[in-house]
Amino acid sequence: MKKTILFAATIMAMVSSCSNNAVKTDNNESADTLKTDTIQGSAAIPTFESLMGTWKLAQVKDEAIENADSTYFLALSDTVMTAQAGCNYIGGAINRTGRSVDFLAFDNVFATQKLCEDMAKEQKLVEAVNAVRKFSFNGDTLVLSNEDAEAVIKLVK
Repeated sequence: MKKTILFAATIMAMVSSCSNNAVKTDNNESADTLKTDTIQGSAAIPTFESLMGTWKLAQVKDEAIENADSTYFLALSDTVMTAQAGCNYIGGAINRTGRSVDFLAFDNVFATQKLCEDMAKEQKLVEAVNAVRKFSFNGDTLVLSNEDAEAVIKLVK
C-alpha cells in the first residue's frame, strides 16, 4: 500500500512540474503574444517556442536595417535557423544545450556564395549569427545576444 501511495505521489509531482505558465491576461485567458516559464523567485523568461517563426531583421550588430523588405529576415524552427540579408541565404542548426533556459546558439552556420552588391551586410549577419548565445525580449523585439550579453541581432515580427 505504501508503495502505491508513493508511486501515485511521484506521478502527480511529475505531472504538475511539467505545466507551462503562459502569460495571462486580466480575464485569465492565455495571451497570444509570448509564452513564458517562471523560475521560482525570478521574472518570467520567454520560452523557446515563442521564438518560432519568421522575424524581420531590425538591427545587426550596431547597424539598423532601414526599410527592410522580405529579403531581410531570420526564421527559426525547432531545429534549424535560416536567414537572408538581401542576397545570400544563411543557415545553421539550432543548439539549445546551454546552461540556462535562455541559451541559444547556432551550429554549422553556412551561407550561399552568390556575388552580391552589398556583401558587407551579409558578412556582418554571419558574424552576428555565429556570436549568438542568448535570447530575450524587449517588448515585441526579439534580442539575440552574445556571451557578454551585448545585443548582436534585433528582430521584429
